[in-house]
Formats: sequence, structure tokens, C-alpha cells
Amino acid sequence: MFGSTCLEAGIDLRTVARWLGHKDHGALLPKAYSHVRAEHDREMVGRVRFGMPVSPSATTPAAT
Repeated sequence: MFGSTCLEAGIDLRTVARWLGHKDHGALLPKAYSHVRAEHDREMVGRVRFGMPVSPSATTPAAT
């Protein structure tokens, strides 16, 4: 639970591995903790956006 929660929170693999006492620098984590809870899965799906993002500068007329 701790490993999965940390990874879901966006903490990098090496840090979580160190916190868990793993000596492999995170090599095992994607295999052991890659499952996600249903709530997290739904939240991640909600973040998916297709198409090119428009930057604010792209809509501002260029200075001449």
C-alpha cells in the first residue's frame, strides 16, 4: 500500500525504492507496485487530453 500510494502521488521510483529499503534503485517497483486503485485509474483517465495544447503566446499577436 505504501509503495503504490507513493507512486500514485508522483514520487519517483528511486526515492520510493530507497524509502522501502530496496537496493536495486527502483528496478523491482514497476513490477511489484504497477497496479493502481480504481479511483486513481479514473483520475488518471481524466487527465488525458488529445490534440495540441495552445500556449497563451500562440494567441497573442506578435509585436512588430
